[in-house]
Amino acid sequence: MDISAPQSRADSRKDRWCPGERCLAPSLDNKKLCEASIKSITVDGNGKPFAVVLYPDFQEKTIPLQRLQEVKSTKDYSRSLIFDDKDLEKPYFPDRKIPSLASAFQLSEDGDSIPYTINRYLRDYQREGAQFLYRHYIEGRGCILGDDMGLGKTIQVISFLAAVLHKKGTREDIENNMPEFLLKSMKKKPPSTAKKFGMVSYYCR
Repeated sequence: MDISAPQSRADSRKDRWCPGERCLAPSLDNKKLCEASIKSITVDGNGKPFAVVLYPDFQEKTIPLQRLQEVKSTKDYSRSLIFDDKDLEKPYFPDRKIPSLASAFQLSEDGDSIPYTINRYLRDYQREGAQFLYRHYIEGRGCILGDDMGLGKTIQVISFLAAVLHKKGTREDIENNMPEFLLKSMKKKPPSTAKKFGMVSYYCR
């Protein structure tokens, strides 16, 4: 998209942006608009808001919020939502409710919160589970999260970790949970197939 073209796209601008959202941002050479994701939002000494955007090639740039534009899709999401870019975090299936509004779930006044990319899919009891883990964490106490199989213990732990590590649930945040035998097999692959990528694995018995 030519950034110098007449700006008849005022309707593409948003008043409010959140970390993790996709947007159209000026390219690194400022010659065109290209797709990026918002990594964080800051305010300078004059109170002017800026966004740190992440491009597909993992380069970053700080851009005034007013220069960002909303990504418009030509697809009909009311009829087909499976694996569309509109829903990056989780595929949509017809028998499930459409996710709630994009808002983070605050765990403390210090800014620790479950990012909206995760919170929008949580049930109330799963948020309570994340609060339970967080409360014990800040008190420096251990705890056990027990529940029936299939009720979301893993997502509650992921929600808690995302909050304390200040993750936003964007494309670069990836976690794989797998049995130990499969982990050992997977660890043999990256050195030969993806040498330029770093990989860290953590597991305990």
